[in-house]
Amino acid sequence: MKLDLALQLYSIRNETAKDFFGALDKIAEMGYTGVEFAGYGNIKAEDMKAKLDSLGLKTVSVHHGLGAMEADIDNIIAYNKVLGNNIINCAGAGAFADYDTVCGYADRLAVLADKLAANGMKIYYHNHNGEFVKFEQDGGRYAYDVMMEKLAGKVGAQLDIYWLYRAGVDAIEYLDRYKDFTDCLHIKDGDETKGLPVGTGKVEIKKIIEHAQKIGVKTFILEDETVGDQFEAVKIGIDNIFAY
Repeated sequence: MKLDLALQLYSIRNETAKDFFGALDKIAEMGYTGVEFAGYGNIKAEDMKAKLDSLGLKTVSVHHGLGAMEADIDNIIAYNKVLGNNIINCAGAGAFADYDTVCGYADRLAVLADKLAANGMKIYYHNHNGEFVKFEQDGGRYAYDVMMEKLAGKVGAQLDIYWLYRAGVDAIEYLDRYKDFTDCLHIKDGDETKGLPVGTGKVEIKKIIEHAQKIGVKTFILEDETVGDQFEAVKIGIDNIFAY
């Protein structure tokens, strides 16, 4: 299978904590062509950009928690302008305890969306499985869909296919539902209880990627949350995808 594949750096967080630039060297050698940040290792933006350029790695997006984005959005914007990145992902908003929580998250995301748009950037929302709950006011729909409807296209959808599997919803159905609002996809694998290296779990990775390509998704990001050797896990993942 041919595609440019980025790595969510949370996947190798133990390694970046020890030697951030050395970790980037290793994933570039594996064949990854991009990165999605989940923290910057206290490295200056200019130094990070220079390192990425030297390896031919592109920043495809970054992840920040909702509260962190609200508290530090100006610095996040400034850092990512140096990186040449215009996609800022909300890495999940937390537990959707009730309908008012859903509406509140939508309002907070809308404010951030306007701020980022004014700076030539866009916010995306990265799902887990906690958004796929239903409340009486939702009319029988998932809270995720209610939130995205309230945002009316202001916020893109970065679908995580493993968490969709864990929520019991069809990734292909959701790709079709949000095809106008998503151009990047999180590739992750696992079973009903835990994450596994991509290609070794129960998620229909090949089928989903092929469908995503057909509907115009351009950016594919591998994330691994397995326990063990993190470099080994992300090497297994990229090798399995390229073998499809």
